[in-house]
Amino acid sequence: VLAGRLQKGKQWYQRRVRACTMKLNATSELAPVSRPEFSNIHPFAPNHQTQGYAELIKELHDDLCEITGYDSISFQPNSGAQGEYAGLLAIKAYHEDIGEGHRNICLVPVSAHGTNPASAQMAGMTVVIVKTLPDGQIDMDDVREKCEKHSKNLSSIMITYPSTYGVFESGVRELCDLIHEHGGQVYLDGANMNAQVGLCKPGHFGSDVSHLNLHKTFCIPHGGGGPGVGPIGVKKHLAPFLPGHGIIPPMGTDAPGARPFGQISAAPYGSALILPISWAYIKLMGPEALRKATQVAILNANYMAKRLEPHYDILFKNENGMCAHEFIMDTRHFEGTTVGVM
Repeated sequence: VLAGRLQKGKQWYQRRVRACTMKLNATSELAPVSRPEFSNIHPFAPNHQTQGYAELIKELHDDLCEITGYDSISFQPNSGAQGEYAGLLAIKAYHEDIGEGHRNICLVPVSAHGTNPASAQMAGMTVVIVKTLPDGQIDMDDVREKCEKHSKNLSSIMITYPSTYGVFESGVRELCDLIHEHGGQVYLDGANMNAQVGLCKPGHFGSDVSHLNLHKTFCIPHGGGGPGVGPIGVKKHLAPFLPGHGIIPPMGTDAPGARPFGQISAAPYGSALILPISWAYIKLMGPEALRKATQVAILNANYMAKRLEPHYDILFKNENGMCAHEFIMDTRHFEGTTVGVM
């Protein structure tokens, strides 16, 4: 459970988000990690000694491209936040490559993941906040206004889909088109990808880059300080700018035309040891079961929301009165009492 406080008008309400939940960590998925064939390989081992790893990474790369609609994946980032940073650096390198390196404005809606503005500032961008409507949707009028105002310097927008308010943005295609019209790129935070797998693909509705939290959607353990993986998926025009490595170039980063911005982690494939977990999860589930897992996640959230609705206000819903895979419950009436809310 992630606890926080968000402002609505002049009042504050408690935010409960279950974004960091994960699927079952089955023993059959975890067991290969302790096999010496995986665990005893040094990150800088020469390629002729890592052919099995290379095959696994290539298959996982292709599976995640199919799931997300992106054209290429980098496994180097060690966390979702590091993936955000890497994705923004790829955008920055792309703009510099086409002679538009002055673009430094990053739009961030208030409904986006909390790490987004921090990542944008770390990447040297200036954050401009975008408003949301009372129903939780991004305020498209405010997006248009900010795009017009910052058109010459617009670098990107960082959205979370579905948003941390627990709603699918109904105008996400329009938003992506608008950003592209003004020369910007769309960073779609993939933290909530477990509400999309098998149902929609961010690379198909206009996003240019996303990170994936493998602990949230693809079963690696979470917590205790790691290890983690936050791979980034990109469309074709950003692929040349994925992170490289000075000793062992990751797959594709030494190909003709590749212009990696540098490296984001010490190892070429980040925390490669835990990639077999996600590989096994995808292979064992298959397309139909992956879709079913997404549907059940959304169903569970809506079941809980409907059960709690008679007793608490559910703050954000779509036009059909439904949420995505999570929801925000108003707990303001507990303030001033002895009851604590996490």
